[in-house]
Amino acid sequence: MFRKHLIFCALWVSFILLIASCSGKSSTEQATATNDTNPADTVSNSALRQIEASPALQQLTRELQKDSTNAQIWFARGNMYLQANVPEKAAQDFARALLNDSTNAAYYLALADLYFDVENMKDAIAVLEKGLSLTPDEPEIMRELGKYYYYLTDYKRADELFQKTEKLDPRGPATAFWQAMSLRDQQKNDQALKLMEKAVELDPEYYDAVIMLAQMYAERKDNRALTNYNKVLAIDSTSAEALYGKAMFYQNTNQADKALTEYKKIVAVDRNFTDAYYNMGFIYYNQKNYAKARDHFNMAIAVKPTMGKAYFMRGQCAEKLNDLASARRDYIQALNFLPNEPEIETALNKIQDK
Repeated sequence: MFRKHLIFCALWVSFILLIASCSGKSSTEQATATNDTNPADTVSNSALRQIEASPALQQLTRELQKDSTNAQIWFARGNMYLQANVPEKAAQDFARALLNDSTNAAYYLALADLYFDVENMKDAIAVLEKGLSLTPDEPEIMRELGKYYYYLTDYKRADELFQKTEKLDPRGPATAFWQAMSLRDQQKNDQALKLMEKAVELDPEYYDAVIMLAQMYAERKDNRALTNYNKVLAIDSTSAEALYGKAMFYQNTNQADKALTEYKKIVAVDRNFTDAYYNMGFIYYNQKNYAKARDHFNMAIAVKPTMGKAYFMRGQCAEKLNDLASARRDYIQALNFLPNEPEIETALNKIQDK
């Protein structure tokens, strides 16, 4: 429903932004002329009724009735609507804030982020492009716009924006991070690694940068991966992402016992972490501990009953334990989720007539 209303709202917001940049009217005249009559306003839902009954929001509305040119109040009310999960109203108020102050980066970023959250990338980019045209030296708008082009895999445009942002804000860790992400996607791995190292150097507690740096080192089987996973855990001791990264690093470097230790830590934090159960099962299978391996594939299936590869591996365990009936059932079930998988078909055919 919100997505549909934001389509209507996007047209209205575009109209407001056009007025803001082209009209000769005063801000007061613009705010009066652009009244709340777009189709999104017909929406009636409990969230809207609840927030509009809020004394805090009603106070902001009264202030706007006295002074419709106060961009900060429009923005504050928009944020209240957004927090109450009424994004179409938030979009209107953010646009009204921009109508009265077209040079405030926070207003462009908030409106663009709202569209991004509902996967309306076209309007998110349009808002930021408008903001950049009016505030060409605003690094936050420039970097955010670069991110959106990165998401669209327009790496050329993204890199141009990141490079310009870096010149304006050379100490910005987020810029280095997104430059690194873009270069990584383009398989420019050495450059990407250096920039990710720079992002972490600029902000040692930048979670996303530290975890990504750890993953980059892990891909190279470089022990510095462990150092950075431990840094992540210093930031967030319950990070299943970091624990899983450590476990995978140990598993991929033939340190099975250490991997098992980390996987056990993961399921202690998150009992529904399916891949941890699966990978423990896989390690036990390779250690020829088929009964224990089967127990862990059971756990994986209990959490995720559609995990085809877990049925296959459980079938492999059953076959090793000479429980061919169970193996047959598991292979058939695996094929339900992974149809035409040659390895599973071969395993099933091998025991079909036994």
